[in-house]
Amino acid sequence: MPFVTARGLFKVRWLPDGRRVELLSSLAFRSKRDLYIVPPGLVTDLASVPGLLRSFAPPWTLSARPGVLHDWAYRRGASPATSPMREISRREADGLLYEALRSEGVSRLRAFAMWAAVRVAGWRAWRRKGL
Repeated sequence: MPFVTARGLFKVRWLPDGRRVELLSSLAFRSKRDLYIVPPGLVTDLASVPGLLRSFAPPWTLSARPGVLHDWAYRRGASPATSPMREISRREADGLLYEALRSEGVSRLRAFAMWAAVRVAGWRAWRRKGL
C-alpha cells in the first residue's frame, strides 16, 4: 500500500507566500482498495499542521506526501483513478491520510494523532473543499 511515485520524483515549487507549494509532478498512491493519482498543479500546504505542533509533526518530512494526498482528497471531485465516477468521502480521505502516513514509516501513535486531528478539526476544510 505504498506510494507509487518515488520520493525523488515528488517535485514541488514553493509559492511566494512561503507557506504553500505547487505540485509539479503527479503523485500516485495505491491504497488497500484503489489507486489515487494527484495531478500536477495542486496548491497545498503539505500537511496542515498548526504552528504549535510543527515540532511534533513537521509538514515537510515523512508527512509531506500523505499531506498532499489528503489535501487533494479534500478537493471537490477528487476520486480514485480506479473508480473515477466515485467522489471520495471525508471519512475515506482521512483514512487515506492514516494509511499513507503508515506507508511512509510514521509511527502508529503519530499517524493516529494526525488522523484524529483531521477527524476532529477537518470539517471546516472539507466544507470549503480544500485550502
